[in-house]
Amino acid sequence: IASGSTGGTLMMDASGARSAVSGDADVINDGATGTAGTFFVVGDAGLTFSVTYADGVLRNNLDASTMIISSFTDTSAGLVLTGGSDSFSVGATLTLNGLQSKGNYSTANPGGTPYSITVNYD
Repeated sequence: IASGSTGGTLMMDASGARSAVSGDADVINDGATGTAGTFFVVGDAGLTFSVTYADGVLRNNLDASTMIISSFTDTSAGLVLTGGSDSFSVGATLTLNGLQSKGNYSTANPGGTPYSITVNYD
């Protein structure tokens, strides 16, 4: 990914497809593919569940640069534990600053704020 002088937003959907959404940001076609996060839920067969998300801050491992991760999407169809398990993939939107620094951005880097995914059994 890359940002121009004013920044912008990029999205990775729940299938792993990446696209520029707005502003001065771009997905660089370098042959790399994106991979959405996949989560597994296990419990009693027939239980229903719901999934909620909270935004987070990704921090660069090289400097104090940050990106916001928000607007989560998922493939959680049905939300019923058929046979006692289900899996779903999650995508989200990244908000880039103008001239975003290169580096490894993670919520685990010092100063990062983890996003949370909560699964509630109904």
